[in-house]
Order: sequence, then structure tokens, then C-alpha cells
Amino acid sequence: MTMPTQSEQIGKLAEALAKAQATMEEAKEDSKNPFFKSNYADLTSIWRACKKALTDNGLSITQPTVLIDGQLFLLTKLIHAGSGECINGYYPLYLAKQDPQAVGSAITYARRYALAAIVGVCKEGEDDDAEKAQNRAAPKELISDDQLKQLIKSVGTDTEAKDIILKRFSVK
Repeated sequence: MTMPTQSEQIGKLAEALAKAQATMEEAKEDSKNPFFKSNYADLTSIWRACKKALTDNGLSITQPTVLIDGQLFLLTKLIHAGSGECINGYYPLYLAKQDPQAVGSAITYARRYALAAIVGVCKEGEDDDAEKAQNRAAPKELISDDQLKQLIKSVGTDTEAKDIILKRFSVK
């Protein structure tokens, strides 16, 4: 089943969202994940970053769950109050277990990512492009200093190639 992703017209919504985004803040990474030993922007932080800007521009969000072809989804709907125009986002909810805690956890996780995505909120600080999630060895572990020197020597006078190599392996 194909679900609608937006109303027929979204001009007024797009204009209001552009104005809202101009005043939105970055989400603060103020929560800790002890399992991964990392910080993250929780749902409250995402809301704090965008709520005032959205409401000041006549935009609201709803995030109910919906059942589509037997699969549970979080529907995130961005609505322009004055016109009724909307944009919908569908986030599938995958449950590790069938109990209230698993459902609640999946919904909260989905709400956080879906809200940030539909309104364009980013977290503060550097975005590593999910590099940490790749669990790769650090670049210095991939190539020794001697190998790096030999590689740079073989490139010779090609300054652009040298710059690319140095940047890729995070060395000076």
C-alpha cells in the first residue's frame, strides 16, 4: 500500500518551514549511552531545538503509530496550521521483543530521528558521518609511518595527491 507523503500543495508549509529553520537551534548532545560510551541528543533535546521555531511559524508535529499491511510504523506529520498542508514521514518500528518496554523504546527512538529529519534539526558538534558506527580501525593502524613515507615519495611532486593522502590518513 502506498501512503501519501505530502498534501497536494505545500507552498505555505514550505515557506513557514524555511522561516522556522532560520531560527532553529542545534540539538545538544546532553544524554549519555553507557553501552557505547557516547553522548547523543535525546528526544527532549531535539524538541528544544525546534519547538519554538515551529510554533512561532504556525507549524505543528504529530507522531502517532499506524499499522500498514501488518507492520507498525511511526507516522510523523508536519502540519501548517493556517493552510492544513502537511508532509508525512513513515518510520518502521522493529521490535526486539513484544512487550510494552520494547514498544515504548522503539517509538521514542523513532520519534527522535523522525522529528529531527522532518524539520531539519542537526546535533551540535562534529558529524562523523556514522564513522564510529562502522567500527573500523583508526587510519594510523591501517598504514605504518614507513609505508606512508614510501607512498608519498612514490607520488613525487604531485601536491594534490600528497594532500589527499595526508588528509585520508590524518597526518601532517
